Amino acid sequence: METSWGSNETTASALVAAAMEGQASAMDELVRRYGRLVRSAARRVLASANEVDDVEQETWITFLRCGHQLTDPNRLGGWLHRVATNAAYRKQRRASHDVLARDGSMFETQPAEAIDVVQHLHHEAQRQAVREAMASLNDLDRELLELLLADEGLDYREIGRRCGRPIGSLGPTRERLIRKLRAAPAVRRLAAETMSDLAVA
Repeated sequence: METSWGSNETTASALVAAAMEGQASAMDELVRRYGRLVRSAARRVLASANEVDDVEQETWITFLRCGHQLTDPNRLGGWLHRVATNAAYRKQRRASHDVLARDGSMFETQPAEAIDVVQHLHHEAQRQAVREAMASLNDLDRELLELLLADEGLDYREIGRRCGRPIGSLGPTRERLIRKLRAAPAVRRLAAETMSDLAVA
C-alpha cells in the first residue's frame, strides 16, 4: 500500500527515496512540486509547447533513472533545472539537424520494401508476447500505456486529461510500465528464444 504524500511538510529527500522505490504517488507529488520549475527551464530555450512537454518528460525520466545518484536530495530543484536546461538545448540542436536532414532527403532514393515470411512470423510472436504482458497490467496502467503507445500520436496534454494524471508523471510512468512488460514471462521467453536463434545462426 502506497503512502499519501500530499503534505508540503514531507521532505524532498523522503519523496526521492519513495519515488526510487517505485511509489507512483511520490513521483506525482514531486511533479506537482517541481513541474513548474522544469517547464520554466525548458521555456527559456524552446518556443514550442510540444517541445517543452517532451523536455519535461525527458527530465523526469532522467530523474527516474539517475535520482538514486543524488548526493543531496534536498537540492533536487537545482538538479532538475540543470537537467531540463541541458535537455532543452539538446532538443534545439536536434531540431536544427533534422531540418538539414529533411532538406537532403529529397535527393535520396528509398530502397524497395521486401517482406520476409520469417520476419513476419517473428513480428507476430512479438505482438502476441506483448499482448500477454499487457494483460498482466491493471486496467488503469494498461489504458495509460495504450494511450502513450497509440498510433494516432496523442500529445501529453490530451493523455494527461484522459487519464487524470499530471503531464510530468507520464514519462516516468511509461518507463516503469515498460520495465514491467520486459519482465513479463511471455516477453522474457521470446527474448530467450531470439537469443538462442541468434546463437545457432
